[in-house]
Formats: sequence, C-alpha cells, structure tokens
Amino acid sequence: VFPSHHTAPGDQHACDEGIRDSEFAACQGLLLQDDPGPEWELLSDKPSGKVWTKKDAGSCTPVYRAHATMSESLPQLVEALTDVSRRKEWDEYCTEITEMQRISDTSVIYWRVKFPFPLSDRDYVYYRRTKTLPNGDVLVLSRSAPNNAHKQQVPGVIRVDDFRTRCALRPTPSGGVEYRMEYREEQAG
Repeated sequence: VFPSHHTAPGDQHACDEGIRDSEFAACQGLLLQDDPGPEWELLSDKPSGKVWTKKDAGSCTPVYRAHATMSESLPQLVEALTDVSRRKEWDEYCTEITEMQRISDTSVIYWRVKFPFPLSDRDYVYYRRTKTLPNGDVLVLSRSAPNNAHKQQVPGVIRVDDFRTRCALRPTPSGGVEYRMEYREEQAG
C-alpha cells in the first residue's frame, strides 16, 4: 500500500526525513561563489556556462557543479524544474514521473529514467522542496528519500538510493536567470 497523494495536516510521518530549513544554507551558498574553488576540476567552459567536478568527501562519488545564464524568465524556469506534469516535454529520458505525496511544502516524487541498452533503467524516489527568498532568489532542493517506504522497487529497474541536487536561481537584470546547480549521485548497478 502506497501513501495517499495528500496527507492530512499534522500527519508528517512520511516526510520526517524530508528536507529541513537548515539544508537551504548550502544551496544559497551556490549564488555566493563565481568559482567553486581549487578542489573543483573545470570540465567545460563555454559562453553558455561552466561545469566542474570533484570527488565527494569520504567517497569516490563525483559531485558536479554547473553555472549558466538562461534567457527564460525565473517563473518559467522554476515551473520547468518543479512541474512534474511537464517534465516529459523537455526530458526525453523521463519515462515516468509522479508526485506521490505532498506534505506542507515538501513533495515526494517518483522518477523513472530510460538508460541506453545494455544498461538498466534507473528510478528515484526523492523529496523536493522549493523556497523563495525575500530578495527573489529561488532555491530548489532534491534528495533521495530513505528506503522504499514510498514506492516499491520495480523489477528490472535499478533504484538510485543516494543522490542530492541543489539548484539556486537568481533573476538577471535582462529578465533571464542565473542558474547554479550542484549534483551528486551514487551510481547504482
């Protein structure tokens, strides 16, 4: 039995491990650095943006950071990042995505991704929370939900149990968006 799409007010047991307010500080910090630091290796440097990588502390898992400026408006980009009903419009590898539950301002999302043969598809069950700051910046945090409490594993699909995404978006004077993202995923399979 899966949790219902919406949970009654006060019943927050399903998201006890959800995204806490304190986790937004690291996300907001992405907007404070133009260069992430010497421990990061620059992978791509193009006029449209930059991508860096480093190994996560205490593991061999790579962490990626991207900085870009986009011409879309802030509301358009936030909608593209958070509206699960539209994800398939721009993500050709998304085979399924559903908001399974929403508790207050935290969503529990199931996302299945097509991988090329001979690799198995991957799926994710994750928490996502968005916060708009008083200055207009928008922070979007996603991270894996613990265990399989929200969605049973699908046979033949590899569950990614450990990942995190931090996105920080700031409107630019020209009406576009400064986009900063940090992504970490423990590859499964």
